[in-house]
Amino acid sequence: MSEPFVFFAKQADIAPGRMLGREIDGVPVLVANVDGVFLAVKDVCPHQGTPLHDGSIKDGAVWCRKHSWPFDLRTGCYLRIPQIKVKCYEVKVEGDDVLVKVYKDMMYA
Repeated sequence: MSEPFVFFAKQADIAPGRMLGREIDGVPVLVANVDGVFLAVKDVCPHQGTPLHDGSIKDGAVWCRKHSWPFDLRTGCYLRIPQIKVKCYEVKVEGDDVLVKVYKDMMYA
């Protein structure tokens, strides 16, 4: 069974170059607005579990505030070692609403 898209925020809540972190069904999710495109990843740095939404966005990547690990928001890949990743989630916009499809699996739960 496919997971449904669920409401995350209004478009106006996430201005271009900004991001917002929230939990959806117990999963920490970060949604970023990269040049008008909304992208979602799991809001946890795999290095030491720091919330990524506490960091910054630069050139389409979110930078973890604790040790400056950059993750590409489109692929989830750590820019220095692409085999290290954060989970990406599907996003769609309906009217003013930003919706995210979050699913849990054994590897990323």
